[in-house]
Amino acid sequence: MNSSMSRCRINSIAGKPAVVALHFDNGFYSSLTDGTHVNLPKSKVPGATRTSHPIKYGKTILLWSESAYKPLGLPIEIVPVGAGAPKRKAPMTFQVLLEGKPLADAELETVGVTAEGKGPHTDADGMITADFEQGIQRLAVQYKLPTSGEADVDSKSITAALLFVVE
Repeated sequence: MNSSMSRCRINSIAGKPAVVALHFDNGFYSSLTDGTHVNLPKSKVPGATRTSHPIKYGKTILLWSESAYKPLGLPIEIVPVGAGAPKRKAPMTFQVLLEGKPLADAELETVGVTAEGKGPHTDADGMITADFEQGIQRLAVQYKLPTSGEADVDSKSITAALLFVVE
């Protein structure tokens, strides 16, 4: 068994789950001058040109119940606003929260991405409205964290992803 598997923990879910959440710390990624990357902090990689530390939070809505519309308290998350399951081509509103507060001007990935790679941005209240086609949908937003005074990393980011199905 490799070391990453020994750290896995599986919890069972009783009943009919509505929302499943996850937290995934990618660890440190240091870039070398030859373009390769290693999964170590800068202090452990002589000659590292840049080191990042991405952390991801995910949420999957399995059942459109009251709990689907409540924040879970993740450091960053995308929360549906309103009630009822999403419907094909019907506008739906979401709010992006950072530490429980609305995150303004956050660019969402996947929803309405143009050829230039630009997605829609949240308003001053962290809100965004979009409509969807039928099938599995994924919304994501990334936020860069400050790194001043940290020797092992040049950039840190947290990402929120929300997955759901439109019938």
